[in-house]
Amino acid sequence: MAILNDFLKIYSNQSTMVLYRSAIFKFIEFVYEIPRANIRLTKDERVKLEKMTNKYFNDERDISKDLLNFVVSMNGSTPPKSAKTYYGCVKEFLLFNGGELSHRDLKMIKNKLPRGGARTEEIDLDITIINQILDHMDVKGKALVLILASSGMRIGEALQIELDDINMETTPVSIHIRGDYTKNGKQRDTFISKEAKTTLEEWIKVRESYLVSAQNRNNGLVKSGKGRPKNENDNRVFPFSYSVAEQMWKNALDKSENLSYDKSTGRKKVRIHALRKFFRSHLAVGCSLDIVEALMGHEGYLTDAYRRYNTKQIGEIYLKYEHLLYISMPEDILKLKSEFTDQLNNTNDALCHNRSQVETLIAENNAYRDRLDNVEEILNTIVDAVKQGRSPDNIFFDENEGKLILGK
Repeated sequence: MAILNDFLKIYSNQSTMVLYRSAIFKFIEFVYEIPRANIRLTKDERVKLEKMTNKYFNDERDISKDLLNFVVSMNGSTPPKSAKTYYGCVKEFLLFNGGELSHRDLKMIKNKLPRGGARTEEIDLDITIINQILDHMDVKGKALVLILASSGMRIGEALQIELDDINMETTPVSIHIRGDYTKNGKQRDTFISKEAKTTLEEWIKVRESYLVSAQNRNNGLVKSGKGRPKNENDNRVFPFSYSVAEQMWKNALDKSENLSYDKSTGRKKVRIHALRKFFRSHLAVGCSLDIVEALMGHEGYLTDAYRRYNTKQIGEIYLKYEHLLYISMPEDILKLKSEFTDQLNNTNDALCHNRSQVETLIAENNAYRDRLDNVEEILNTIVDAVKQGRSPDNIFFDENEGKLILGK
């Protein structure tokens, strides 16, 4: 087991480790023609494959030929994007353990990869579908879905955030996503809607009792050899695995009659990752794209946005368009609210423009008043000159005094 474990230790992200382990197991199953009874491996099957991984390097096999045949086997059976991912994972594993792959070998193998991108036909999530799914979820499922839909987080990030990473006192509620959780290793902050906050508060009230119940259930599985001991001090907001989250999602899809599979790939058409796409498409209706992409953690936008705004300013911008991410509010109300917000923004812009015009008029009026005062002063000076028997020609402008005066 040491060969596989030593390799996986170089990755800190749990989701990455799961992906690499899955790809390596597929490779070992292919090389040794080990049939898989079910999609999900049992504990005994995982142990067996880990042992076979050690055996692979002891057998002194032709690594280049095995990798080439593995890639060819995925043509027609594995989506192109998945095939490229599996190839990359296995290649890194082989090289890490001293495997020799020449530039010529790698070029030839890459040319055999399936062509094209993702093939799975996906159904975009809208408010109606999400509401149907939420109707068949308990409070922890609802909290997870609403947080994903309103924050733009990846599911792997959401399942790693801890209670201390959430600041419930800010408006909007902020979540600090540490670099240890993210795909690119960069930390960031994001926010959740008031709707998500309310459901999260309800989940936190029962979270401890869930942990106790889960611990008791797990003890029985551990004794029977079907489970692993759980961490009693798990401080994660959602103290369960990705597979548990996926099962909750699948059950809710099934009960709400939204569960369907792509014929070519066998994957679900409505995926939990689509909540991230929902976040992007809905928030971007009003909010600038660079802010949306930064909240999602896309590296280029992340650097640029945080250079121009601080976290407080981004939170204020998020709050302005938060209503675009509401799920439970009827769509017609949402439309009215969105239209009202647009009208309010337009009114504010008009008021600012009008205020500027008023200020200009006031300034011009003051200038005319000053000129009028000066004319009155001139007339008074002339009148005084006439009364004193002096000629108005004896009036001159004193630059030091800045006014008309009578000459002596």
